[in-house]
Amino acid sequence: MVRCADKATAVKVKSEAPPALIFLDGDGTEFMRVGGITPESIEGHMRSALEKYGSREIAWKESAAPGKPTARIFVDERKESQAFLEALTDRWLAKHHEKLAFVKTPYGKDDPACKELKITSAPALVLLDKDGKEVDRLVAKTQVTSIRAFLLKNFPKLGLK
Repeated sequence: MVRCADKATAVKVKSEAPPALIFLDGDGTEFMRVGGITPESIEGHMRSALEKYGSREIAWKESAAPGKPTARIFVDERKESQAFLEALTDRWLAKHHEKLAFVKTPYGKDDPACKELKITSAPALVLLDKDGKEVDRLVAKTQVTSIRAFLLKNFPKLGLK
């Protein structure tokens, strides 16, 4: 949150109706703007912003959605896999959930899906394009920053922003 006490900052953020609250996500992208606020309304607006830009569970699919890029997630019962799944729900990644179809697959050395994609350990994230062809993979990374960087690097390859 930035306090726009000077005209230059207000012009830069295009604050047309001071006082205003302008909410930015972790990437610096504006996701909510509220003008004409009062001291009494600030708490409610802050709650609304947290609901809009907050951590969210993934809507898992049974299989790849036709015509949509897919994130195929291979996990097992180990704590690294659980940390990976938790990282995927982080608000910094949740804003990208609607861009991909997420399919969760249990990891197993003898599993046909693991053999087909040559998955040798979990957790693993395999990005597939709209035609089901592999674009890239991320293995054994559980940090939000690593997953985010991986997705953003590959979105142009998938025709996404």
